[in-house]
Amino acid sequence: MNKLEITHHIQARIPNEEGEFILHLFRTNIDSNDHLALVSGDIAQKNNVLTRVHSECFTGDVLGSHRCDCNAQLHMGMDEISKRGDGILIYLRQEGRGIGLLNKLKTYELQDKGHDTVDANLMIGREADERSYEIAAQILKYFSVQSIELLTNNPSKVSGLEDEGISVSSRIDIHAPVTEINYSYLKTKMERMEHFIPISEPFLQKPQSEIERILEDFSGLLTKKLNERLNRPAVSLSFAQSLDGSIASENGTTTLISGRRSLKLTHGLRALHQGILVGIGTVLIDDPQLTVRLKDGENPVPIILDSQLRISADARVLNQTDADPIIITTKDANPAKIQKLESKGVRIVQTSANGSGRINIEEMLQKIFEMDIISIMVEGGSEIITSFLQSQFVDLLLLTISPDFLGGVRSVRSLGQSGKQFIPGVVDLKQQQLGKDIIVWGKAGRSKS
Repeated sequence: MNKLEITHHIQARIPNEEGEFILHLFRTNIDSNDHLALVSGDIAQKNNVLTRVHSECFTGDVLGSHRCDCNAQLHMGMDEISKRGDGILIYLRQEGRGIGLLNKLKTYELQDKGHDTVDANLMIGREADERSYEIAAQILKYFSVQSIELLTNNPSKVSGLEDEGISVSSRIDIHAPVTEINYSYLKTKMERMEHFIPISEPFLQKPQSEIERILEDFSGLLTKKLNERLNRPAVSLSFAQSLDGSIASENGTTTLISGRRSLKLTHGLRALHQGILVGIGTVLIDDPQLTVRLKDGENPVPIILDSQLRISADARVLNQTDADPIIITTKDANPAKIQKLESKGVRIVQTSANGSGRINIEEMLQKIFEMDIISIMVEGGSEIITSFLQSQFVDLLLLTISPDFLGGVRSVRSLGQSGKQFIPGVVDLKQQQLGKDIIVWGKAGRSKS
């Protein structure tokens, strides 16, 4: 077997979020890989150099997989070295603890069937850990490092470097968050590979996605609004529109505007509210279910504003919900239609009409509140969106903006503003890109012009 020799090929400045580094590229006479060293400050001839020896993990380092703690440890290592002012992170190309990406993915299949990471390796004829630290030791010797403080939870990494002649003055823990997804993986490393990992239930936390972070923030806003004791339901207005403010390409048609992730967010928002309200136009055009299907949570009570009782008894919203739907209509509604709908379990609420024959929003909200519904989410269509904005009863707003131009039906019709009148807006605005869409949300404004 050839004696290992390393060759330094090139170096370049790499500034990143963690700090300013010099990236060194090494090659060896025993493999065809590019092994890397990310160096901060001057480490030559020094003792106690802060060091992280990191083995390549494509799924974690590049794709951000939550199955392992590799990505977190990579960035934590860079951050700690940058804070210290000098140190080295050695990036070894030994994927999957030395078994390669193909074999690692094979073990993932076995892990998904219930086997732990050690047994999965053994089942495909490999060792639990096939890594070598000879190249890392040679890189440290290239820089004339005298001794190191090693960022690792793995005692075998300490002994592996010491066997190659590296003086390890201390080992420093580098603990990534323990989550619901990586819990079993880390527990196996602790119990079967003797890694120093503090696994216990208090450490267990589920990683938050962008959707969950938005829902958590919006839920906090909704809770604050409910604590104000409004004596009516808290109203959240949520809808999707194109860049030019269109909610459909033309009247009477359905246009899918939101991406899949934005739809999941919408379903999560529905689960935060006790009721979900749409106008009869949305029911006639889209025949929606108004349920929570893409996220966990309970279905809100469907509330349909239908001043003339145009809804069909076969509408999906009346037949596919575990909560008895409510139809808001006027006191002039046809008694025979009311009786037919009530026979299907629909609750009919009659209100007075405003000057244009439409349902009185304030009276409707009061009657909904008397039915112990303390929060509603208003989804549309354009007449309903406009009516609620005009009524000044919108408390929170979440808007999904698709990066498209439709040139179609406007989401908000004329608000009839003249002189010094209320201008609807959003205060404490927050935003987040979600797939192709931009999500903006906040509290409804109470501004004057």
